[in-house]
Amino acid sequence: MKKYSGIIFIVIFILLLGIWQCFFTVDQTEQAFLLQLGKPVGGVLGPGLHFKIPFLQQVMHFERRILAYDAAPAEILTKDKKNLVVDNYSKWQIADPLKFYQTVKTIEGAQSRLDDIIYAQLRVELGCAYSYGSGFREKKRTYEKSYSKKQSISSRLWY
Repeated sequence: MKKYSGIIFIVIFILLLGIWQCFFTVDQTEQAFLLQLGKPVGGVLGPGLHFKIPFLQQVMHFERRILAYDAAPAEILTKDKKNLVVDNYSKWQIADPLKFYQTVKTIEGAQSRLDDIIYAQLRVELGCAYSYGSGFREKKRTYEKSYSKKQSISSRLWY
């Protein structure tokens, strides 16, 4: 009997480990999906307890909350050839984690893409429309004119 108790203990331990690997949880602040051999399977999973096939499927978790990205200050040349140091930040959210994973893979990749898009748009807006000596009223009118353009850019940033 003692000879079999060690084998039974090992088998029970392996079964419990396998069962533990089958289940995973998704927090309320996250959204997730499954990858099976590197390809997305099923849809987006909401909060709760979920099942996966161990060693064959991998869970990808992404934030559901609004994320903040604080960009480093950069110099922008205005139309009257003056340098402005512009510091900005942006708030963004992952709307579709499958599309997000297929396009940028990680949050760092998304922040890199956001950085490129935001700085390019800032250079266009501030470099063309803002001169160093102009007043605040002129600047306000310029930004009000470009509001619809910024809205279209902001809709492209939501993944």
